[in-house]
Amino acid sequence: MSGWDAPIPIRRRRLPVRPSPVFLALVVLLVASGAFLWARPNTTTFVNRFGIFVFVAVGWIISLCLHEFAHAVAAWYAGDTGVERRGYLTLDPRRYMNRQLSIVLPIIFVLIGGIGLPGGAVMLEPWLTPSKWRRSMVSAAGPLTNAVCAVLCGLPLAFHWVGRSPGARGGIDIWSLHQQAAFASALAFLALLQVAATVLNALPVPGLDGFGVIAPWLRPETVQRLMPMAPYGFFGIFLLLGFSLRANSAFFNFCFRTLAHLGVSRALAEEGLSLFRFWQRL
Repeated sequence: MSGWDAPIPIRRRRLPVRPSPVFLALVVLLVASGAFLWARPNTTTFVNRFGIFVFVAVGWIISLCLHEFAHAVAAWYAGDTGVERRGYLTLDPRRYMNRQLSIVLPIIFVLIGGIGLPGGAVMLEPWLTPSKWRRSMVSAAGPLTNAVCAVLCGLPLAFHWVGRSPGARGGIDIWSLHQQAAFASALAFLALLQVAATVLNALPVPGLDGFGVIAPWLRPETVQRLMPMAPYGFFGIFLLLGFSLRANSAFFNFCFRTLAHLGVSRALAEEGLSLFRFWQRL
């Protein structure tokens, strides 16, 4: 029996999640760097800029782990028990690396271009998931996770829990008591990275999750012809955004418009990007 509603015995079991010490250490580092920035409203000092770098870099790595973990969870519920055996339910970033897509590469891309490219990989066994709907949902789980991360990063800024109220007209208002400039800038840039990752991963390009969503509904011979392009789709997008001014402008304008809908200003996100590059002089 196939289809989205087909009964799968494994769904009755408890999800065997065991967060690794590496992932837990990253969470501790994220909280510590966030607390440091929260207590320091000045954004321009070298120490604060390095703190922004640590917070955003660690937050980005954690989001990459959550992205791949979401794929694994969706696959596990769809019947692919191999994700547990291969350690994909541990949230350990080392489990999501392979020769083509290492988690190190997205960090490098962020350093040189501020582009939230996807990274990491979860090797699945699609023959254990005969349902087209389930296979599509396994692919969609990653970008949806980045979208949730973007919303979570944007909420403190949208509700002015962090930063000055945009309605302030000078002087001291109630929100200025919560004006944590360094933390607000870091959070805005991290939100931008999550939006960019969501958009890029949703593209129907072989090797990206957007293609994985539609692949089950394509003719098998079409998928077979396109899949050899998968290792190059990742780098092709980076080259396009890096060398085509029109493509770069269109992409980031769309991301900034999306960010604005989340209540995050473009100016704050751009400031976060500038401060993130602590090695550059302002």
